[in-house]
Amino acid sequence: MKPAGTGVLTFGHNPPHYFFAMSFRRIICMLLLCLPLLAAEFRGVVVSVHDGDTITVLDQQKVQRKIRLDAIDAPETGQAYGTQSKKYLSTLVASRSVRIVFNEKDRYGRILGTVFVGGTNVNLKVVEAGYAWHYVSFAKDKLEYAAAEASARKARRGLWADSQQPIPPWEFRKTKKSNQINTGRIIDVSH
Repeated sequence: MKPAGTGVLTFGHNPPHYFFAMSFRRIICMLLLCLPLLAAEFRGVVVSVHDGDTITVLDQQKVQRKIRLDAIDAPETGQAYGTQSKKYLSTLVASRSVRIVFNEKDRYGRILGTVFVGGTNVNLKVVEAGYAWHYVSFAKDKLEYAAAEASARKARRGLWADSQQPIPPWEFRKTKKSNQINTGRIIDVSH
């Protein structure tokens, strides 16, 4: 860019609108790249607690939506602490108004979301109480969950109260699925 004798800025051989168009294109490209990072949200009432990390919410349009609590993995039904984990989540959300923040669905079509009751992050609260693991495989970047799990372990809260090392749900599901295949019984243990 250099001043011309007429008091007008020139841009070499390209007119000024060319540079505006290039900047505008770059901005649009950046926004499109960031779209997957943008979260959506909705509000509703919890109508069912399936286990320690899955609920059903009736949204404001009266549509039931199944929510898988993001960044955590709770013991399965039939696994040690599975019932206690479900009961704890129920005390936090059953029949309560919630806000769900999400940006994707899992392979089973459930919304992967963070559940809030008022300003409280329920997902984090379940981990802090020792009724779920930080699901590192799917949420490595959520360091507050790692800290919450470490705190629960150290304080021996929830499933960490036992002297034995609890079996993580992803290992429990893998073992259960392997046993069912070995016995000829194929049952969907996905959760």
